[in-house]
Amino acid sequence: WDAGKKEWVDKLNKDSKLATDVWAKKVQWRDYVTKARPTKVDKSSRKSSADKDSEYDPNAKAARNIVLQTFEGTVIDFLDHIEKQITSHIAHRNLVCTEHRSKKDYDHNSRPWTVHRDQDFAENGSIENFDKLQSEHWQKSQYTLFMAINSFLLVDEWNKTEGSLDEGNEVTVDGELYIKDPGDVHYRPEVNLNSFWACVKSHVRDDIYCVVDEEGIEHEVERRRLRLRKRHTICVAHVSDDMKHDRFAMKTFSIKELEDVESYMRENFPNDIPAGNITHLHLHSDNAATHFKSTGAMESFTSFTTSRGGTLKCKYIWSFGAPGHGKGFFDGMGGVFKNMIHGLIKKTKTSTGGIEGTASGYIESPQDVFDALEYRFSGEQ
Repeated sequence: WDAGKKEWVDKLNKDSKLATDVWAKKVQWRDYVTKARPTKVDKSSRKSSADKDSEYDPNAKAARNIVLQTFEGTVIDFLDHIEKQITSHIAHRNLVCTEHRSKKDYDHNSRPWTVHRDQDFAENGSIENFDKLQSEHWQKSQYTLFMAINSFLLVDEWNKTEGSLDEGNEVTVDGELYIKDPGDVHYRPEVNLNSFWACVKSHVRDDIYCVVDEEGIEHEVERRRLRLRKRHTICVAHVSDDMKHDRFAMKTFSIKELEDVESYMRENFPNDIPAGNITHLHLHSDNAATHFKSTGAMESFTSFTTSRGGTLKCKYIWSFGAPGHGKGFFDGMGGVFKNMIHGLIKKTKTSTGGIEGTASGYIESPQDVFDALEYRFSGEQ
């Protein structure tokens, strides 16, 4: 069908079921489109450097608006529109699926003495006064919430060669043992390339277990050959009154967090940090250029190894993935924290006791947000 000439260019077989006028029928459909906002910025003032960090401004309006637009045309026009949308969506889905497979493969093959860290800025939280005047509705106080999830395999559980295993436990068959060498705290055993991930299905007899590998094949393996993959997870939330989501904020949060995580591991899991600091780190984030994927962020990341023995003794890797759009575990925890703060503020309308953990008994600033969260998650309550 030629939309310009309003006629069929290639005639269909008259006996075909597709040879109908339904293709030329007028239809309407709706789809989301982006439209540029008017701007006074002079194009000549824009810098062409791709490495320059753009500062995040929570009060700045987006350069584009997403609107729901109505389209009209023939059925063929509608199918052409769908084809364009699907073409770009397929590329996005391929990227997401590839990343998902890579993450699954990493989780199945990771080893002890390595810390995995996911990080991202959560959407800014709002500190809202429910008893405010009408004019105050236009003035909202906000706080930055930077979330990170650190996890590592427990080496004591990994090295066990006996003891019962439960159905559903993840194991590595014929995995190498990780035993600290007092003479060389940076020693790591060679990875057994013949080892493989599996999931415990059942206890067969004595010390024999039935496990299922990634391909669904069952194996009967002795307990001494099974390395239990038990992971310990640490959730870290950074609260700040700085609304700029840039690499400087990311660096500040990361430096402080790594020091705290190392101190926590030395105190509670000394066998999982034999060198006294994190020597192997796998960092994962999205590819936001404002605070992650830039030369400045890369320089900051490489400097983390300087105080830990340098690159000869530390292996730090940063992998970038597709935007999670709020689907990550750290996004869920950020939502829990913000929802808790919102509930505490709202609770003051029906309670006269104030908010425990805060100096003023109310949440009016990012410091109050931090105090309230620390009180509820530090074990005091």
